[in-house]
This record gives sequence, structure tokens and C-alpha cells, in this order.
Amino acid sequence: GANGNGNGTVNYSVASNSGASARTGTISVAGLVFTVNQSACNISISPASASFQAAGGTGSVNVSAQPDCSWSAQSNVGWITITSGASGNGNGMVNFSVEMNNSTAPRTGAISIVGVAFSVTQAGIITGSEEVGPTAAGKFELWQNFPNPFSGETTIRYHLPVSARVTLEIFDPWGGRAQALVDEQQNAGLHTVVWNGQDAAPGMYIYRIVAGGFMKAKKMLLLR
Repeated sequence: GANGNGNGTVNYSVASNSGASARTGTISVAGLVFTVNQSACNISISPASASFQAAGGTGSVNVSAQPDCSWSAQSNVGWITITSGASGNGNGMVNFSVEMNNSTAPRTGAISIVGVAFSVTQAGIITGSEEVGPTAAGKFELWQNFPNPFSGETTIRYHLPVSARVTLEIFDPWGGRAQALVDEQQNAGLHTVVWNGQDAAPGMYIYRIVAGGFMKAKKMLLLR
């Protein structure tokens, strides 16, 4: 029905809108304008936000959309990196990583997914001691070293609810084992170890404890 004489019908089709914005088009029939309005894709994310400790970590965002809806994701800060799922059609998942926060100040960033903001908050690094709470009495625990960051000595504390074989190791910024601080059977209770990094290269180190079936690791920053 693109042309005719007398009465008639103009048939038309509308392609799917894969964008995040509504759009408008027209058909002109003998100088008269027929307007077509089309809504945007309906895209939602879950969850809407995430929180991380200073050590950083990884996370993911679920994207829900109609099959023909295309979308993309961008980080608005350098310390949040999208590792996979930066774009897609329909339902999908955005995976990301958060770098360690070497500042004592908390920070906030976001990932934008077709105009929808996924908020990321991160705590600042701990420079003082952590309190040993009453909940530690009945469980294995490894606390953040203090001070952190540090330039000479730093203290590492951990708790054993029962006697156990303990290994406490330091790993350098390149992933190699720098030093074994503890490798012995120890009694239950609170234990304290001091590591002197005076002769070590500056950078981000990891200290890891293995005791019985318990294993935990934390990051610490050696400065010069």
C-alpha cells in the first residue's frame, strides 16, 4: 500500500528498538503525517550496588533485558575494571574487579550499564590496630596487620580456638614466597608475630595462614 487511487491501506512494520532511548518516526501519506512512537528497551540490573574492603576483590552484576536489547557497560573510575561481559544483547552478566585501596580514605565509583548506575564503595586501608572482639574466642581468625601501610616492622595477629599445626607465610609482589614466619604446632589462643620488611622490596605483599582446615590471606603494603 505504498501508493494507490481512492481508498486504501498502508501497511508498515517497525523494527525492534535495541537502544536505551525511545524514538519517533513518521510516514507521509499525501502530505499528511502519520507519527510512530516507540519505547526504549527495558533494562534492569541486580544488585544495584556492592561494597568492598580495602584489599579489593571481584564481583558481578546481572543484566535483565529483552532479547533484542543491546547494552554496554563502562567503569567511571580507573580502580574498577570490567573483566568480562562489557556488552551484550538480552540477559547477561558484567564481571568486574576492584583494585586495592592504598589510601586510608574510603572511595566510591560506579559502572554505568546503559545509563543505569551500579555503585561500588570501598573502605580505606587500616593503619591502626583492629580490636580483638569476643567473637574470636571460638573460631580461627586472622586480623589485618598493623601498622599498614608500613616501612619497617609490622605486627600480624591471629587466633586459634584449638591447638593446630600452623604455617604463616609472606608472599612477595611477584607471587613468590618471601618468608615463612611460623611453621609449627601451636596451642589455642591469641598469637602475635612481627615481620621486619626492612630488607624487602617495596610493594604489595600477601600474608597467609593455614591452620588445620582454616586458611586465610590478607594484603599489606610495604613502603619506602
